[in-house]
Amino acid sequence: MTTSQDINHYHALEGRYDALRASELDQQLQQLLDTGADTIVLDLGDVTYVSSSALRVLLLAHRQASDEGSELVLTNIPQRVMRVLRMAGLDRVFGIRTV
Repeated sequence: MTTSQDINHYHALEGRYDALRASELDQQLQQLLDTGADTIVLDLGDVTYVSSSALRVLLLAHRQASDEGSELVLTNIPQRVMRVLRMAGLDRVFGIRTV
């Protein structure tokens, strides 16, 4: 995960997010949520795979952000990842921005 220095946090994810990396993603998102940022933008442009475990982590982080008055936004979503989000109905849950 890479980070740029913006008022709102922007993070680029890359590679495969399977069950093995889901806990790593969870820890990273918890650190971001702990900053109290108004908006956390996750750029998925270089993500090649998202498992149900990783989707669960993203969903829980989204809910936590909402509960804390923040927003978790997904952007630059590859078609193969968007298909998974649509199949799970999560394209209607997450804030999604196009680049």
